[in-house]
Amino acid sequence: MQTIRFEDQGQDFLEWDIDQEGVVVDSRPFQRHVWCGTQVQDVAIGQQPTVITPHVGVAGLLNYRVVHIRQANPFADQNGMGAVDVESRLHCLQRFDLIQCRIALEVPHLQKSVEKRLRSRIRKLERHEG
Repeated sequence: MQTIRFEDQGQDFLEWDIDQEGVVVDSRPFQRHVWCGTQVQDVAIGQQPTVITPHVGVAGLLNYRVVHIRQANPFADQNGMGAVDVESRLHCLQRFDLIQCRIALEVPHLQKSVEKRLRSRIRKLERHEG
């Protein structure tokens, strides 16, 4: 999951949460009902992403540029509270998919034992995909 923030030109939305498949799952502060389910491609800072809305079905450029991209911390729960100790992180990563494992490797101050276990899980998941 990632959150992308758009330049503010007075529009009714400033942020979208996008899942691993590139689909909008939340829009803030408004227009959730308009944008949820939209496929988003070509997300990059300074660029206008390509969007395919479910009700139109045609690809087009969004009118607003991306100003920030934040990857969700896979160790965090729905309230944003995250596991920080080794034991809790090792327990959490047992349920991670491949994308979550790769994102978890980017978490600041990751303990070496957690990093080692994540790399092992990534190898295991890649073998099952192939």
